[in-house]
Amino acid sequence: MFVSLLTGTVADVDGQSGQVKWAATLPQPAATAPTTAVENPQLYVPADHSNVYVLSRTDGSCPEVFYLGHRPGSIAVPPVWMLGQLFVFENIGGQRARIRILSTSSTGLELQETQTAITMEGNIVSPPQVDGRRLVVQSDSGQIKVLDVEPTAQSQRVSELVTVPKSFAQPRLSWLLADSNRVWVAQQQLMRFDVQVATLSMSRAWIKYDGDQFAAPPQRFGDMLIHARTQRGTRGVRVTAANANSGEALWETDVGVPVTYIGAAGSGYQALNASGMLFALGNQPIRSQADENPGQGKSGLLFERAIQLNDGRAVLMNSSRGNQLA
Repeated sequence: MFVSLLTGTVADVDGQSGQVKWAATLPQPAATAPTTAVENPQLYVPADHSNVYVLSRTDGSCPEVFYLGHRPGSIAVPPVWMLGQLFVFENIGGQRARIRILSTSSTGLELQETQTAITMEGNIVSPPQVDGRRLVVQSDSGQIKVLDVEPTAQSQRVSELVTVPKSFAQPRLSWLLADSNRVWVAQQQLMRFDVQVATLSMSRAWIKYDGDQFAAPPQRFGDMLIHARTQRGTRGVRVTAANANSGEALWETDVGVPVTYIGAAGSGYQALNASGMLFALGNQPIRSQADENPGQGKSGLLFERAIQLNDGRAVLMNSSRGNQLA
């Protein structure tokens, strides 16, 4: 594992033992994690400003420093190296970003900025995705660009294949997943786009969970897509395994839903969480499944602020729906 610290230290850590194989200290703080590629013996570490450092994966030596000239704090995601091109994502203020394209030699050295940077609306704050010879990039304004790399071209090896216009007035964090000309976008809904190479366009295959807030990057394992989101009007996180092609859920489970009421019940206790799941607690205080779940995983469930009645019952109002109580 290659690790970089804000202090500027870059280290190679053995994943089995945790032992440090080598460590190098840069003269500047590191801006992101190091960039690696299986077929490239180098690491690329952008500094907080000005420089990109090229380190040997073998011993951490620094055979090259490239002056990029970027401002402090302008790089939020690691560069991407693919097919002899190093892509560096530089945010310019709060409204624009540019993708700097540096060509390299067969050994990953001799960095040169060989073509004009590609501009995007919004900032690039989530890692772009590599799909074969294509790079999919999204900004926090929702603009998506699919870039194509032609390594045999004499010049202008990177071209814009598809551009999807921005869709947000205000910045939003979202994540991409790309594979075989399919692009999944997780933000305040989950969408799948298909890249149409013949028409240089992207078509939306489906959209699900509109209004939910995704909490982490989706992951794909074969034909299964794993994602985590907070449903609108609820607390806690719903983890879902879905069919990657259709988006249909295969299984779901809720984690981190807060308990909002605990009361005595016979020889034990009953606990209710914010999603309306009722747990009977006896000799085993930890339960993995609710005894009753009237909400059945629906959105807009936020039961809280329990009021204890004189006859032993408790009332909890649904903060997401004013006409509902438990």
